[in-house]
Amino acid sequence: MTILERIANFFKRKNKQQRVTVTNIDSDWCNSDVRIITPEYIYLNLPIFRSAIDYIAKTASQVPIYIYNGEKKIDIDFLKNPNKTQTWTQFIFESVAKKYIYGENVIKYDKQQLINLDSYEYDSITNNMARRIIPNPTARGESLSILDTCKALADRHLENLEATRNIIKNGGMSGILSLNIQNEFASAKLVENAENEVRKKFSGGSNYGKLAILGLPFSYSKISNNAQELGIIEYYKFDIIDVCRAFSIPSVLLNDNEQSTYNNIIEAEKRFYRTVIIPEIEDLCDTLTRLIRDALKLRGISNAYLWYSTAHIYALQDDITQVIDNELKLLNAGVVTADEVRKRLNR
Repeated sequence: MTILERIANFFKRKNKQQRVTVTNIDSDWCNSDVRIITPEYIYLNLPIFRSAIDYIAKTASQVPIYIYNGEKKIDIDFLKNPNKTQTWTQFIFESVAKKYIYGENVIKYDKQQLINLDSYEYDSITNNMARRIIPNPTARGESLSILDTCKALADRHLENLEATRNIIKNGGMSGILSLNIQNEFASAKLVENAENEVRKKFSGGSNYGKLAILGLPFSYSKISNNAQELGIIEYYKFDIIDVCRAFSIPSVLLNDNEQSTYNNIIEAEKRFYRTVIIPEIEDLCDTLTRLIRDALKLRGISNAYLWYSTAHIYALQDDITQVIDNELKLLNAGVVTADEVRKRLNR
């Protein structure tokens, strides 16, 4: 093999590794020498995965976080601008998204700035860094990327997208028109007249779904199926549900509208906050507290910690009707006074 052939084969291998076509996917992800899908690829190129992570990160970034010194709330600059390039909301979004994409998020506190680090920016965790991870139950202390565990699901989703693309691109004929007159062949003029009549009467969006009736001796035989008949649309719905299951998101919150009702959505939002968002925010608050506590002590803030508030999160508020009913029961039982009820209801 010549040097030029070796160089050509090298670049062929590189191109194969970088290509992301379903036809080149080996069923065994670990042993595939064609290409490897990374968490970055899944996040950047498959919207159903990205929408799940973005939904978690965006929701978490809207939860108010404050710094306290004991019981007193204090004002610190980096709660508005944690660094030179990001707002607090952007910083939280990036922190949560990185954790779900890579399985870990490393935050650095330096010169009164909080920065989410990329993996190439550190070799080990130093005193001014803190590491948040999704724990890997099979390896103590190691992180686990949810996207890494979803590669088989990403494979299936890519196959579904590829099948849809092929239907659109290579669909070819949907059916055959044949002449009804026995032992006769359709002349070129007759075929042209039939085609012109169909286009004139039935082309365009305004004629969608109409039944075509021709005044010509032709019969129609269907020879292909559409995406719905092939079940591709149903498979796509299954993908959405499975992605939501992987990230513990109720599917009704990510456009699974088949069985969604107002009450279902309200209950789903409450469950999503309690099982996903609140634990994530608590972990973030604990991590940031450990990271900045010593620095704040030097500024005379001896008992500093970060914590969140759910006071303005609508999904976590009790039903006002139920609250009033409970207060009236306490009032009628003589447990509280009318003034106490007004104060507790902010009336």
